[in-house]
Amino acid sequence: MKLKDLKVKNYLFQAIDRTVLDTILKKDTAKDIWDAMKKKFEGNAKVKRSHLQALRREFETLEMRSSEGVTEYFSRVMTVANKMRLYGEDMQDVKVVEKILRSLTEKFNYVVCSIEESKDIDALTVDELQSSLIVHEQKFQRRNGEEQVLKVTSEGGRGRGRGTFRGETCDERDGSSEGEDRVRELQQSRERQPPMWMGDYVSGEGLSDEFICPIVPGFKISREENDDFVDETYYKQLVGSLMYLTTTRPDMMFVTCLISRYMTKPTKIHLQAAKRALRYLKGTVNYGIHYKKGGDGELLAFTDSDYAGDMEDRKSTSGYVFLMNSSAVSWCSKKQPIVTLSTTEAEFVAAAVCACQGVWKENFKGAGTI
Repeated sequence: MKLKDLKVKNYLFQAIDRTVLDTILKKDTAKDIWDAMKKKFEGNAKVKRSHLQALRREFETLEMRSSEGVTEYFSRVMTVANKMRLYGEDMQDVKVVEKILRSLTEKFNYVVCSIEESKDIDALTVDELQSSLIVHEQKFQRRNGEEQVLKVTSEGGRGRGRGTFRGETCDERDGSSEGEDRVRELQQSRERQPPMWMGDYVSGEGLSDEFICPIVPGFKISREENDDFVDETYYKQLVGSLMYLTTTRPDMMFVTCLISRYMTKPTKIHLQAAKRALRYLKGTVNYGIHYKKGGDGELLAFTDSDYAGDMEDRKSTSGYVFLMNSSAVSWCSKKQPIVTLSTTEAEFVAAAVCACQGVWKENFKGAGTI
């Protein structure tokens, strides 16, 4: 026993730093040395709690930097999470996943919405989330490399018709045809162009007389369509792109809300509805919202609802749009949370939601926010 104790002491002396070794030379056995080292460096329960509180605070304040990649951010989060596990914290994957989803940068907003709608967060692992975000990050990088943005600045000066474009001055008074051609070329280059992501999908021909709206009026789809299944990942990417577009296109809100309900096991009929929306977009690239200067700032709201439009749960879909100075400023299309028993009740629910939004917006106007 004594020989074994001496061997253990020898191993400990070889592994311990010289400055620490001088403080434990008076210990008689290897167990005494180990207990002293454990007490010195591990600390008591109070020290552990202090370290754990600091790590919890650091974990809650973690945010992804704009210049940071997905891999680097995941490395920072997992480093803190693993330290918390060492101090006895119950850090399950769902807690880490939820933290990462709510702390990503703004460019991942529509990706986060798509993941939350299509996946079970409780069953999603950190590795699966990281691989999905890395794929989207690579698409962002490829898109930024392909896009070329033409910056046009205008400087007003004294005199008539004087403007500056990219450092080139054109004076209308000299009647130069070369200068006029340059201005015309720059104005044409500023026309609205199709979003880059539309090139990732095969949507067919452009807008024709048949496609005057993104969906056939009265068209209904359900989850139990007797049709072949399509690629689920492709469908989710397509719907996620359309979700991103609804921030500037109110006319796309209803169809995007409709097809986003079938993220799991989509069929050909669902994909056809999504591609029809793409064909409509391809022919209406120049559509947008024009905001005019001035006006009395009066809010005007329109709301409507169908009745039992969802084929699965028979819930209705309501929507509204708010106009200010004849321009849309807020819009929504959403399935109602309850099953209504009549068209009157469905319209009442839609009107109540619209009224709540109207009161909220009027309060903002009164505070001088808008």
